[in-house]
Amino acid sequence: MVRRISRLPVLAFALLAAWVYVTALSLERIRPALQHPGLVSSGLMVDLLLGVPLAYYLLAVRRAGWPARTLIPVVLFSLTGAALVLPDQREMLKRFSEAVSIPAELGLVGWITVRTVRSFRKANGAAADDVLEKLRIAAREILPMRRAAEAIASEMAVVYYALFAWPLFSRTSRAPLAARVFTYHRTSGYGAIVFALLIITLGEGLPVHILVTRWSAKAAWALTALTLYSVLWILADYRATRLRPILLEADTLCVRTGLRWTVRIPRALIVAVHKKAPKSEPFLRTALPTARPMWIELSEPVTAQGPYGIEKKARWISVAVDEAEELRQALGQPLVS
Repeated sequence: MVRRISRLPVLAFALLAAWVYVTALSLERIRPALQHPGLVSSGLMVDLLLGVPLAYYLLAVRRAGWPARTLIPVVLFSLTGAALVLPDQREMLKRFSEAVSIPAELGLVGWITVRTVRSFRKANGAAADDVLEKLRIAAREILPMRRAAEAIASEMAVVYYALFAWPLFSRTSRAPLAARVFTYHRTSGYGAIVFALLIITLGEGLPVHILVTRWSAKAAWALTALTLYSVLWILADYRATRLRPILLEADTLCVRTGLRWTVRIPRALIVAVHKKAPKSEPFLRTALPTARPMWIELSEPVTAQGPYGIEKKARWISVAVDEAEELRQALGQPLVS
């Protein structure tokens, strides 16, 4: 009985939305013959863009208790539906979308930021200060679309680690109290690679911009924007290699590589530690480019999480830390040639 009652507001919204769209389609067909067709179009646009989302909020969110984040796809669906029902107003809808897109994105980023800050306060220092993971959790709680949530979290992480994760702005990173920390940036020489990449990227950016401007100014500025974003990403990834170390807990090995990969490996799945990479098994390279890794073999594949929602399953995972022998001994596995 309770389930039936809770479904009534959602059913009422579905019937109301269907009635609005049927009415809009009927009026759109006879609109040219009406006395004030422009006024009718404006009214229909208000009903489709504002009326339907408002009805969803009042009936599904407030009455039925659905998550507020589900309002986002309803708004997007309403915008698409208005463009299909009112084909003559697509240019106006395009301008409307452009006008509200920037405030909407800023509001979404601000919402995720607030949720992330609150999660750190609730942790009270017991959990690791993994900003990337906190951003992912907050974004997934707000956005129902996983890919979109992961993409926004990745972009926010790039800005944070590139601009605000330096000693002048951020506090010292902490690991969980029961975890053992293994760094991987000190002996890898990765800093030299980052410095060389920055010099090459910045050095080539201006000549390429001048050259491409001869054919297309828009393409030149697009390439320049891509160059600047690449610089930000390189700096963010370099800083993340220092702030996101590998953690060994009682039953889990958490392997993290800058902003690229995060994979939690249950220790019960670890079969052996090898010197060489596998020849045919699905594997994942998480070690930095200049490091000499050891390969962890698992009894079954695990899923690694990459940037922008990328996922990969692997049964062999490369790990390179500054204290390689200590990690191997802590795992309790002999090194297989």
